[in-house]
Amino acid sequence: MPKKSLASLDIYKFLQETSFLQGATLRDVKSRKNEFFFLFYKGSERWLKAVPGQYICIQNERPRENINYPFTELLKKELLNKKAAINMHGADRIVELDFTESLLSIELFSKGNIILSKHGRIVRSLFSRDYSSRKVAEGEPMSYPPAVSDVFSMDKQVFYDTLKRSDKENLVKSLALDFSLGGVYAEELCFRAHIDKAAKITEIDTESADKLYLELRKIIERPSKPNIFDGAYLSVIDLEHINADKRYFKDINSAIIEFFSEEQPVSRKKVDSHKNFSVRIQELKDSIEKVNSSYEGLEQLFDLARNSGMKLEDRKKALEERGWRLDGATISSAELPGLILDIRKGLRANIDHYYAEMKKLSRGLKVRPENRQGPKKLRYLERDAWYSKFRWGLTSSGNLVVIGRDNAQNIKLIEKYMEKDDIVLHADVFGSPFGLIKSNGKSASMGDIDEAAHMVASYSSAWKNGAGNIDVYYVKPYQVTRSPPSGESLKKGAFYISGTREYVKNVELYLYIGIDISSESYSLTVSSFKPKKDYFLVTPGNKTREDVLKRMIKIISDTKGVLLERDRIDRLLPQGKCSIKDTDMRKA
Repeated sequence: MPKKSLASLDIYKFLQETSFLQGATLRDVKSRKNEFFFLFYKGSERWLKAVPGQYICIQNERPRENINYPFTELLKKELLNKKAAINMHGADRIVELDFTESLLSIELFSKGNIILSKHGRIVRSLFSRDYSSRKVAEGEPMSYPPAVSDVFSMDKQVFYDTLKRSDKENLVKSLALDFSLGGVYAEELCFRAHIDKAAKITEIDTESADKLYLELRKIIERPSKPNIFDGAYLSVIDLEHINADKRYFKDINSAIIEFFSEEQPVSRKKVDSHKNFSVRIQELKDSIEKVNSSYEGLEQLFDLARNSGMKLEDRKKALEERGWRLDGATISSAELPGLILDIRKGLRANIDHYYAEMKKLSRGLKVRPENRQGPKKLRYLERDAWYSKFRWGLTSSGNLVVIGRDNAQNIKLIEKYMEKDDIVLHADVFGSPFGLIKSNGKSASMGDIDEAAHMVASYSSAWKNGAGNIDVYYVKPYQVTRSPPSGESLKKGAFYISGTREYVKNVELYLYIGIDISSESYSLTVSSFKPKKDYFLVTPGNKTREDVLKRMIKIISDTKGVLLERDRIDRLLPQGKCSIKDTDMRKA
């Protein structure tokens, strides 16, 4: 299938749907490989995501990762704190952010581009390109691709004249290309007007042109009905000429996000046999094991691949010397066949992506007769609470402890969920998550603080660095701020701690993973105290996380006769090698 991209009609209706962004102030710009994020504020903050050559959408969450390109820094310097008008350039698949003196043009066709111009001249572009009709390069006049008729604003006479001037071989091609509708919408227009799409332009009389124009205005002006059909095509209207399985969405933005998601449903046409499902699942398991066994080395490779301070060719050469190939947004190695990693994501996100694909494949895997008597698969009992997306646990006295999984969650935890009576914890090491002991109307004791400190320390970088213990400090919420003293600066995502820090010294690294199994479901808990039954005590060690996971799954299967999801347990294990120090899994 060719690369997905939005049609002109999709963009036009999306911009109508998101008209609330008009006049919003640009507060931040972030970027990843070929992805840009613009933080606009107008009563509330919203991220406009742009993927040149493909799509734009609005996402509510801050981008998880960032590659700080020089182009991104220039956009910040030129555009931050300025208000923007957001428009479409005629019927071209170009979205323009107009900051009055400066213009940012996002091209969503072909290979895509982002161009910053000022007073009619190009200041900088994401890519320099030399076309037959125009040149995109620093200092060149700002110009556009050869003009197509603006189908969204033309009157009936302009529509008729444009159609009659067409040199295309038939009606549907003229509508698709001369009017920039694209093939699917051009066919829909012919269908609604009851005119043969293969008709020659010379066969289209005034009456037929009137019918086409009337149906075109209906398509443009009537409310959208966004949907994805056959799991592979996006439409912002209900296509009457298509008879297919359609999934409808509440708005165009939701449909775009789903359509361009990297985790599309697995097609049974591509994987239609038990053997193929099983082979792919084993490949995914192997990939997860490879990532976990080489985690630190892969992190260094990711840092190298993302290093915007190095030329692309230099990065490729440095990676090749280490046995890796950089291809666009992915790295791979001939020594590790089947392992392809997306550098736009973190390693944890790559693992989660593999697990997600395994789930989809497993749902499509038919159970063979010889497997029907195997361990029973249980449903994970997800807690319906705000903290369920974080790492969390309870102290022995019942206080809730919530810990960030990554930098983005650390920021969210502190900025959104920290309250004045909470206690904030952080290991005294670079690469530690923040933790909160939630007050919930009762004060935390030193015992609560000590137990929470064990959890925060265990999820810090001290674990994967092989440390046996680490100091953990704790402060009150008013001591945590994003505003450092005058003359000092903070890295993005960092917080400044003012005043005196209290310490829990020499905190030992270990975690208890408790397992509560019922007849149809199960739940998992994390604590630094021994549960009454059914637990694993995990410490830093010399076993790979994959080996430890396999052993835990086997012990649970042998003692309880059930099969738990690997990724649920994997999410609770600290990053790095570990060992099972103790276990109490009683026979069911």
